[in-house]
Amino acid sequence: MRKILALAVGSLVALSAGAGIASASVSAAELQEMISSQMAQAGSPPDAVDCPGDLAPELGAAVTCAVTMRGETRGVTITVASVENGQVGLNMSLAQQ
Repeated sequence: MRKILALAVGSLVALSAGAGIASASVSAAELQEMISSQMAQAGSPPDAVDCPGDLAPELGAAVTCAVTMRGETRGVTITVASVENGQVGLNMSLAQQ
């Protein structure tokens, strides 16, 4: 699973946070879908993704989600890399163990 997670992390993904200035949080459900989608594009969708809560649209804000694949669970940290014109740019990385 480590190789597949490595393929999926490190990408920058832009999500809409509402019109105008980004003031709406990125929901846990949106984060879970984004991680699942990125991993599926890398070749292997996860068995489960669980994010503990929403992510505030503030530069540097972060949340760590649990990704389970083939019985192994790893953390993936989603960090707000940019906020511009209602778009939130997100960066995914493996959580430190």
